[in-house]
Amino acid sequence: MPGGGPARAIVYGIDDRRPAIDLVDVDTGRIEWRDNAACAGPVVGVTDLVAVCADARGTHALGLDGRPRWSVSAPFIAMTDDRVVTAGANEAIVIDASSGSELARVALPAGVTADAI
Repeated sequence: MPGGGPARAIVYGIDDRRPAIDLVDVDTGRIEWRDNAACAGPVVGVTDLVAVCADARGTHALGLDGRPRWSVSAPFIAMTDDRVVTAGANEAIVIDASSGSELARVALPAGVTADAI
């Protein structure tokens, strides 16, 4: 994970047949927290403040304390640095990964749909 402090890792897997996301202290091997409610899909990106995951319900972020930070019903497209891109109706929506604030909407070229991205 990016950021200072102890070495940590975000891990996605299955816990008792349910998807789960863990924050693990790498040096001790201790699980700091586990979430199996906020997101049923894999982690798609991590910043020094949040872990972003995506599932059939949309795109979601968990703070590094394990608490949900934001959630949108829009499907995930991509993530770079601290920006998340989701699909809108014939547009891409750029979201700040930490806050969930919408930063921009970019219209897709004629004939291109979000399904094709």
